[in-house]
Amino acid sequence: MIIENPNWSEIRRLYDKLSDPFETMALQSVSYSLKQTAENTESYLSEQMGPYGIARKFWSVPMELAYEEKGYSVGNIFVLAQVSITQSTIIFQKLREYCNNKDCYPKKKQAILDFKSNIISNGNISEISLIDTVSNYFKHQDEWPSTWISPDEDKYPTMKRVKEIGMTPQLLTDNMEIALHTLGVSDDISLITNIVQVWRENLASELLRDSAIASVIREKV
Repeated sequence: MIIENPNWSEIRRLYDKLSDPFETMALQSVSYSLKQTAENTESYLSEQMGPYGIARKFWSVPMELAYEEKGYSVGNIFVLAQVSITQSTIIFQKLREYCNNKDCYPKKKQAILDFKSNIISNGNISEISLIDTVSNYFKHQDEWPSTWISPDEDKYPTMKRVKEIGMTPQLLTDNMEIALHTLGVSDDISLITNIVQVWRENLASELLRDSAIASVIREKV
C-alpha cells in the first residue's frame, strides 16, 4: 500500500523512537544500578547508627561521606531521566511540525514538559517538570548565590522553583530527599525513570490523535 504523505518515513522513524520502550531500557538499567548503590549506602548508615540512631554532629567521616554519596546517586538518576525528557521533547517538537493540527499541541519546551504529565499532589508543578528542575539543580546549584537570594530571581529560574518545593541551601542529600518525597518515590527511586517512560507513551498516544500522524502509523506498509 502506498502512503501519500511524503514525510512518512521520517514520521514513522521519529514516532517509533518516541513510543518504543526499548529506547529507554538502557537508561532504566543504569537507574536501577544507581538505586542499588543508594540503598546499599542507606543500609550502611542504618547499621552504623544502630537501633537508637546517632545525632548528626556525632557522625563519623565515613558516615558523612556515605550520606553524601547517596545524594550523588539520586542526583544522577534525575539526570538520566532528564536525558530521556530532553530527547522526548525534541522528538515531540519535530513530530508536531508534521501534524495537520499543530495548534492542538504545545510548541515550547516548558509547555511540553507539562503536557500529559501528572501534577504533583501537594504542589503546582508537573512530575516531568519537577524531574527536569531537580536535575538542573543537581548540575547547576554551584552557579547560584550561596544564600539562594538574588535581587533578580528571574536570572535563576531553577533556584526559584526548587525553593518553592522546600529546598534550601543545605546538603545535597537533604535536598534530594525533599525532591523524592515531593515526587512520591521515596520508597523506590528507580520509579523516576518509569514516570518518564509513562509520559513518553502519553505523548505518543496524543500524537496519534492527529490525522497526519495516524495515517502513517496505522498504515500497513
